[in-house]
Amino acid sequence: MQKSCCPCRVEIVEDLFGENDVLNDVLRSLTSNEEPRVVIVADANFVHQTEGIGSKIGRYFNRHSIKLVSAPVMISGGEKIKADNLQSANLMIKAFLEAQIGADDFVIAIGGGALLDVASYAASQVRGGIPIIKVPTTPAAMMDAAFASDGRVDLLGVKDALRISSKTAAILIQPDFSKTVLDGVWRGSASAAIQIAVAKSAGLLEKLEANAEAFKARDLKVMEMIIREVVALRLSNGGTSLGEWAALRLEAISGYKLPRGYSLAIGVLVDLRISECRALVSAEDRARVEKVLNEMGSLDGLFHSRHLMNQIDAILTGVDAWQLSNGKKSFVLPKAIGEEMAPDELDREVALAALKNFFAVESGEKI
Repeated sequence: MQKSCCPCRVEIVEDLFGENDVLNDVLRSLTSNEEPRVVIVADANFVHQTEGIGSKIGRYFNRHSIKLVSAPVMISGGEKIKADNLQSANLMIKAFLEAQIGADDFVIAIGGGALLDVASYAASQVRGGIPIIKVPTTPAAMMDAAFASDGRVDLLGVKDALRISSKTAAILIQPDFSKTVLDGVWRGSASAAIQIAVAKSAGLLEKLEANAEAFKARDLKVMEMIIREVVALRLSNGGTSLGEWAALRLEAISGYKLPRGYSLAIGVLVDLRISECRALVSAEDRARVEKVLNEMGSLDGLFHSRHLMNQIDAILTGVDAWQLSNGKKSFVLPKAIGEEMAPDELDREVALAALKNFFAVESGEKI
């Protein structure tokens, strides 16, 4: 799980750029400028698929006397902008410098998790750090990526190789922005909710089980309910699991063709397999989580990742990356649905056996 960036203001709103004052209130509470000064970084795909959003934002800014100090920086989202040798980050930095914004101004980042990561990284590099307001537009970003406490980009094939603390001023979530995403992104996003349910809330897992069919059918009210439940739980800190790092490795060795939601779903099951091997989680509970992941569509990625499943050693380098990034050897593992524990040190042999077991089963091999 991402570290919580709180304390910062987190709001779930119905019409962020419409008839409400949330964004304006956030800006005016944090700046001494009579006219708050902002630069917008936005996911080009989201803007193109959301009719009239540019004009709507313009009208909101005019009504509240918010100054847009440059043309919006429009960038296509996706992991590729994190792994483009800093081209996207430098494009943002150039715009921030040319707009002459600083510590009393704001970057408003509108997009999915990758765009929020890069925008946070870029904003943190300029003049000691420019405050950033995150407006996530994908379900997974609303439930997970927006809460990262730092900006991050990939380099030399290493996921999140460059990381720097960011000045997150607010996270503003409009759930219906999620309706623009593709089916695969929608279904994969369930893994973020299930991951936090396994770690923090048996009650949330029950709600996900009861609403799995409606979720898969893209019921927006169900998605909003899930987002609200997850955000409430997300505001407390949690550890990082081996499964999450396994997910990152799967993305990397797939050349970032495996979407984040699908990789995280596999990571959730990896955690449960390890816990099952250590007699922490029952086979019944593990099967229960696998069933709801499948019903919500988050295991659709297994079909696309079978060729990755024989690269166990490469996946386990996620352990090494965690140690390099944090100087720690312990991971959070579920010990029951809704509970988690932090072992002193992960047993690599147990992890290896659990990974081999999981991938052999999911690949249809005999073990």
